Amino acid sequence: FAHFSAPFLLGEFEAFSGAEIYRSTLVCASDCIFLWMPRESYLSWMRQDPQTLFWRTCEITASLSEQARSERERSFCSGKQKLAIYLAACCQKERCGPQGYLLRQTIQTMADGIGSSTKTVQRALAQLIAEDAVRREGHQLRVTRSQYSRLLALSEPEGEPDER
Repeated sequence: FAHFSAPFLLGEFEAFSGAEIYRSTLVCASDCIFLWMPRESYLSWMRQDPQTLFWRTCEITASLSEQARSERERSFCSGKQKLAIYLAACCQKERCGPQGYLLRQTIQTMADGIGSSTKTVQRALAQLIAEDAVRREGHQLRVTRSQYSRLLALSEPEGEPDER
């Protein structure tokens, strides 16, 4: 199955950690095909296929390392800065058309993405719009190439904090 597209295995961490129950929400931006298998079947597959187990271990480790790095970077960011980082990452996942990137993100999705409230996202979004880093088009956001550069600049840390 890995030859068709980049696989995403929902519940994999929980299967390896032995979690009995977990809840998750999955939102798809395009048509998807799901393959469901019981935890026992998945773990049996991993035990019988060392190559795949090694590959999944590498993927999990890279994912957790990226998550930890991202959380460390964002721990002292403002809401506007967190949203700029998030939107820049969304742009990287999208194809840039002649008019830039078109992001179909709800306020709630953005809030979940940066670990903040919807009110914080609304304030930060208003600031980004005022600074011409993004533009609203109905319920969507448009980011031109120059605005994308602005988002990247806003994503950068603002120097070292004062030690007092």
